[in-house]
Amino acid sequence: PPPFDGSRELGDAFIKSCMLYLQLRSNDFPSVTESIGWVLSFMNSGRAQEWRSNVLQYYMDHEQMYQWTTIDEFVAEFKTEFLPLNE
Repeated sequence: PPPFDGSRELGDAFIKSCMLYLQLRSNDFPSVTESIGWVLSFMNSGRAQEWRSNVLQYYMDHEQMYQWTTIDEFVAEFKTEFLPLNE
């Protein structure tokens, strides 16, 4: 996927692109942490970078990716943060 800046208009396309890649290359991402880390690597400007920084700080402090135990939980929170408010 292209880099993501947190734009709500682009959030759906971004996360769908990420999820497709993760599904097609599932052997390359054996853990939820690796999958989430890969998605976060594209969130490198704007609101997305701020959100990513908070997630990474939590990871460094607690050695886990927030409270997410599945990629679906991560995607649900991503959608709350980065999809249009009326969806």
